[in-house]
Order: sequence, then structure tokens, then C-alpha cells
Amino acid sequence: MTGLRIFTIGGVPVWVSPWFFLLGLVYVRMLGFKEGVIVTLCAGISILVHELGHALVASRYRLSPQILLHGLGGLCAHDRAERDRHDALILFAGPFAGLLLGFAALGVQLALEAGGVAISPEGGLVFQVMLYINIGWSLVNLLPMWPLDGGRLFRLGLLQLLRPLWAERVTHATAIVLLGSGAAFGFKSGSTMLGIMALYFLMQNLRVLLGEAQGDIVRGRNPRAKAMLADIQAAYEAGNDTEVLLRGHRLREESHLPEAVVRKLFAMLGVSTARLGRHSEALSYLQRGETNPDVVEAAIECLHMLDRDAELRALLASKAFQLLSATRRQEILEVLDAEA
Repeated sequence: MTGLRIFTIGGVPVWVSPWFFLLGLVYVRMLGFKEGVIVTLCAGISILVHELGHALVASRYRLSPQILLHGLGGLCAHDRAERDRHDALILFAGPFAGLLLGFAALGVQLALEAGGVAISPEGGLVFQVMLYINIGWSLVNLLPMWPLDGGRLFRLGLLQLLRPLWAERVTHATAIVLLGSGAAFGFKSGSTMLGIMALYFLMQNLRVLLGEAQGDIVRGRNPRAKAMLADIQAAYEAGNDTEVLLRGHRLREESHLPEAVVRKLFAMLGVSTARLGRHSEALSYLQRGETNPDVVEAAIECLHMLDRDAELRALLASKAFQLLSATRRQEILEVLDAEA
């Protein structure tokens, strides 16, 4: 983390970038001292609560989170989660925490108004900023626009249905459409900052999408990915399945992975997950991985343990089953018959 470490909350270090203080000075310059300080404090508290939502769930999974408040918002950095479900919960926790804070502020405002308590202009500004950031922005943040939380959740969902290449393409194409609409709305409505931010994120997505369209994935020029895959292969061959999952999920975050790397990666993730007894999750990987004897045996185990007999019979009758030696095929059939 770059910046000033100012405190720790629930074991989570919180850092503040100099750009965050600079943005506060900009608000003071634009709005006046009192209003600028109010906006800066309310924005800082709201961003901190959002990132704490991410961080506390990440801490639950022992992923060593840290928070950075910077000029464009906040960042919660943490180790890669072992499961996609954990990643999804971490991503959703940020907007959820913001919504809780926003509706709490709304409840206080409504209670004061119902009780006939006069709200000062400064108090009104506090409620306005808290509602705008914590309810308005949290809802926007859940839209499928990468790199926002909603975009990352969308990508995680697509990875359960599509190969990583297509999941990436659909993720960024969807974001481009939505961000293009947001930019047009921002400039047309006079919200220039909204238009600029939407264009900035749109260009990020466009660069990734064009990089894929130019064939970077197919050509596979990614030395970092090859090195990571070699480490995963070593852990796989050593039977260190937990390490395979941790390193494998980090590799999945890499853009422009060759198709051969993707298929090999999913095969190892599937076999390792099956060894750990997580059969349903393992099948989702095995179905997208390359076919080899280890994969076939893992798939047979998963289908048998999940009582998916029709699919098991189809696999035993397929050419994939013939990848195993005659002796091994006979052993498997004898075990299945004995347990039938």
C-alpha cells in the first residue's frame, strides 16, 4: 500500500493516499471551507464503510485485507479467495455495507423530520451526501460494469457458465454498452464529471476487449501465466491440493490466457477440488478442462458420489473412459458394481 497508515479497524490496516487529502482541498476550494469539510468527511466515512464491508468478509476467510482511501474512492486489497463463492461474498459485502449506512442515515433523517426537529443547512448537506453516496452510488456499483463490484460479480457468474475467454468478452462488452449510455447521459444532463468517469472506465474495457480480439489469448504470449501454471503443476504433482486452488484462482484473474492454459488449469482445479471432497464444485471445473485420465477418474468419482447415475453410465460408455488402462477400468467397474 502507498500512503499514510492512519489506524486499524478490526485488525484491518487503513491507509490514506495523499490524493485523498488533495481531493478534500479541491472540495474546500469549490464549495467553501465548511461545506468542503463536510463533503470530504462524509465521503471518507462512506468509502471507509464500503471498503470495510469487503475487508471484514475477507478477514473471515483469513485473506489479510488492507484498505486504501485514494482520490477516486477506495480499494480493499486482499489475498485471492480459494472459492468463487467467497469472492462473490466479498464483492457484494461492500455495496451491502454502503446500503446499510445509507438507509440508517435515511431513517435518522425521517425520524428527525417526524419529530419536528429542524435540520440545519449543514445537517441537510450531511444527509444529502450520505444518501447520494451510500444508496445512489451503491446501487450503481452493483450494475454489471467492470471494474466496479457489480462488473466483477457479473464476471464471476459468467465464469460458471462460459469459458474464461467468452466470460471476459461478454463482461467487457456489457460494460462498454452501459458505460457508453452513462457517458451520454452525463454529458447531456450537464454532469460532466459523471461523463468523464464513464468514458474513463469505458476506455479501460475497450482496451481489454480489443486486446482479446487481436488474438493475444490464442497466441498465448504471457510469460507470467506460464510461470504461474508451472507452479500450479508442481503443487498438483506433489498432491498439495489447497495450494493448487489458491494459485489456480490467482491465475484465473490473468487476462489473455491461452485456451490451452485455461483447459489445463481447469483440469487441475477439478481434480484437486474432487480430492478435497467438494464434488459438485469439482464437476464445474472438470467439464471445462482438458480430458485426461486424471480428469476422467475424478469425474467418475464426483458423479458417483453425487448419485448422478445417468451421467455416470454415459461417461463409462464414452471414449473418454477408454483413456484409462484396461486394468484400471476393470478396477473401477468392480468397485461400482460392489457399491451398487
